[in-house]
Amino acid sequence: MSESHGVWNPQNSKFYYCSFTVAGNRFNGSTKLASKKEAISFARRWKESEVEKIKKAAADGAVSMTLIDAVTRFMREVGDSYVKAEDYDIGFDWLIDKIGPHTPLAEIDDDMVARLVALRLGEHRFGRPENGFISKATVNLRVVKRLSALLGRARKNWKVPLPAEPRWKSHLTPGQRRVRTMTVAEELAFEKVAGDFWPLVLFILLSGLRRRDALIRWSQVDYEANVIRVKMKGGRDHEVVITAEIRALLDAEAAAGRHREFVWQYTRQCGELSGRRAPIGYAAAMHRFRRICREAGIENLTLHDLRRTAGERMYRATGDIAAVSKFLGHTSIELTQRYYVHVIPDDVELRMIATAYARQVMRERALARETIH
Repeated sequence: MSESHGVWNPQNSKFYYCSFTVAGNRFNGSTKLASKKEAISFARRWKESEVEKIKKAAADGAVSMTLIDAVTRFMREVGDSYVKAEDYDIGFDWLIDKIGPHTPLAEIDDDMVARLVALRLGEHRFGRPENGFISKATVNLRVVKRLSALLGRARKNWKVPLPAEPRWKSHLTPGQRRVRTMTVAEELAFEKVAGDFWPLVLFILLSGLRRRDALIRWSQVDYEANVIRVKMKGGRDHEVVITAEIRALLDAEAAAGRHREFVWQYTRQCGELSGRRAPIGYAAAMHRFRRICREAGIENLTLHDLRRTAGERMYRATGDIAAVSKFLGHTSIELTQRYYVHVIPDDVELRMIATAYARQVMRERALARETIH
C-alpha cells in the first residue's frame, strides 16, 4: 500500500480511515488513529492479515470450490426460490458444460468470460440457424449476470477467495433495448385466427402482466375487492383491477366450463381427449403464440411484447408515466421511463401539432410584413 493511497481523513473526523481490496473483497473502516503515519501502518498490517487469511484458506482447501459445487449450493440456497428457477437450471447447465463441472471458481477470470460471451453470441436460438443468433440481451443475462451472481455469492457469503474475479461490467455487450409492440392491425389479424387462445392474449394486453403472471388461478380472482392478486418477479405483490373487459373475459371462461383451478383454457384438437378443455401451460402459451403469429403473418413478435404494448398504449393515451409504472408493477418510475423514453404520448403529439401550426402562422405574418414594406 503506497503512502498516499487507501488512507484518508474524512471531513469532521479526527481519525483516519482506510480502504483496500484483497482477492476481490473490499475492506474499509476507521483506523481509530489521528496520525496519518500510524494509520498507514495500521492499514498495512490489516491488509497483511487479510492476505494471510486467504493463504490459510487456500491451504485448507477453501479455494478449491468447484463450479458444480457452487451451482448446487447456489440453487439450494436461493435459485430454487426464484420465479424462473428452471431457466436458472438451464443457464447453469450450459455454463457447466462449457467451463467444466470441476473447474475451481478461482480459475474463472476475464479471459474465460470473454471466450464464453463470444461463444454464446455465435450460437443460434434453439440451435436452429433459421431462428437467428442469440440476442445480446440474452447473453448478458445468462452468461455474464448469471456467473456474476454465482461468484458474487461465493465471495461474499461463502468467503471463497477469488483473486482473478472478472470485471463483470466490461463483459456486458451493449445492444438496443427492444421496443417492438403489437400494432392494432396485427391485433385484429391475430384475433381472427387465435380461437380460444385469444382471451389470454387480450387479458395480457389489458392487464400488462408477464406471461407467467397472466396464467392466473381462480383463487387469485377477488370479485368482492374487484382485483386479481398476483406475485410478480422478485416476489412482489401486485393487483390488477377487474375492468368491465376483464370481467367479461372471466365470465366467458367460467361459462365455457370452469376449471377447478386455472382460468385460461383451450380445447384439445387431437388424441383421445380431443374436444376436452385443458389449462394453458407456461411453455404451451409461448409455442401456441408463435404458431398463431405465423398463421396471421405477424413477424418478430413475442408474448412479452404484449406487456410492452399494454404499457405503451396507456402512456400514449394518458402521458402519465407514474400511472404506467404502477400499472406494470415496476419498482420505480425511472425504470418505466427507460422502457418508454421513445414513446410520444398523444397529448404531446397534439402540442407538437399546435406548435407547428403556430410556427406556420408566425411565418405567414412575417412574410406579409415583408410584402407591405
